Order: sequence, then C-alpha cells, then structure tokens
Amino acid sequence: MESVGAEAFVLNACRSYEQGMALVEAGSVGGVVTLSDVINSGAVRVGKTMVRLLNRGFPLRAALSIARDRSIVGNQYIVVGDGNVDIAQTESGVAVLCAIETGDEETDEFELSVQSYVSGDGGMGGFFKPQLEESEQYRLASGEHGPFTLTRDQLRTTLALENIPLKIDGQFTWSRSVDADEL
Repeated sequence: MESVGAEAFVLNACRSYEQGMALVEAGSVGGVVTLSDVINSGAVRVGKTMVRLLNRGFPLRAALSIARDRSIVGNQYIVVGDGNVDIAQTESGVAVLCAIETGDEETDEFELSVQSYVSGDGGMGGFFKPQLEESEQYRLASGEHGPFTLTRDQLRTTLALENIPLKIDGQFTWSRSVDADEL
C-alpha cells in the first residue's frame, strides 16, 4: 500500500493489528485495531460506542478507554499511531464524560463529576468552564473536575445542553436517554 486517504480509522474485525499498522505506515495518523478474535456482539458494542464518542469529539485513545468498559472483549483493542487524533469537534469545545451519583432518594440533590479530555483543537493547556456552577472559574481541559452538587432542576438543565456520555451509578449511557425525574 503506497498511501491512504484516511486520517483515522477503527478496524473492528478479528486480528486487525497488521492491517492497522499498514494503514499507519501508509500515512494514516492513527486508529484502533484488535489483537485477537472478538465476539461479534462485543465488537458491535465497542464499535458503536467508539463511533459515537469519536463523533462527539473524543480523541481515539480516550474513546477507546471509555468503550473498553462496555464489553468483555474491550481489552482486545489497542490504538496504533497517534491516539490523540480526533475526527470531529465537540459542541462545547472539550470532550467530557460525566459521572452522576444518585445517592439517597430522600434528597433532591445529585453528585456530578466531569472527566475532560484534551482534544486536537484545544491541545495541552486548553481550558473550559463547566456549565454546572455560578463561578466564572475556568479549568484545565484534562482531568477530573468536581464533584459538583446539583439539584434535580440543575441536572435536568445540564443534561439538556448537549448529548454527552454519562455514567450513572457506574452504568454507561447518553444524556439524551436520561430523564432526570426518573433518577
């Protein structure tokens, strides 16, 4: 193979390491490959999660890190080439994964933490302002932020801002599929 037009790729097939390395050697910046055989249902779950995260502005390495937890075959995937490459920009300028702890049903408050990831656009040293607090304080766009305490109304507003990946009490989902009144 002399050259390729794909900057980034996901090869979601069994034993795709050699093909992925050939793509990188032919000019692709980076991609995700498998090291061994993968069960189809697990590969579909990892692949769908990867695609959605990449479409939300996550770089390859971060998207794979999150998608790995979605299936028992997740540990068969690795990044080849540059894992910091991204293929889309986020609406908010920084890719985030939020974790919500529902806590006691007696209270109407929730603990929310934000894990932010460096994007190709912002790069190292980038910053963002979480839309979770009244403060005008900006934060570095790489790492964990919070926890923030939100009321149900604040949580509802936050979930409606954009469709972001969430972990609710450890379970992965997307904000558009969550009804704050059912938490």
